[in-house]
Amino acid sequence: MEKVYEEIRELDIRDKCSISEAVMKFNEEFGELCQEINKTTGRKLTDETPEELRANILSEMADSLQNLLLISSRFNLGFDEICE
Repeated sequence: MEKVYEEIRELDIRDKCSISEAVMKFNEEFGELCQEINKTTGRKLTDETPEELRANILSEMADSLQNLLLISSRFNLGFDEICE
């Protein structure tokens, strides 16, 4: 996971969006994760199979985590600090 975090930090160097934009992107991805979770509880109707829902949740969770780690890198937080 630490390697993934370092890769995200390197990508962030190339694409310097503002911290506000980074937070908004995280918010967007987290909202998409919430939509997928709502499908599993019946709060949002879907015709997707449980396997499709699981795949969607995994994808949105990865997107959310990537964006959260990007925000962390903006504050120069180390991976060990985050895990504490």
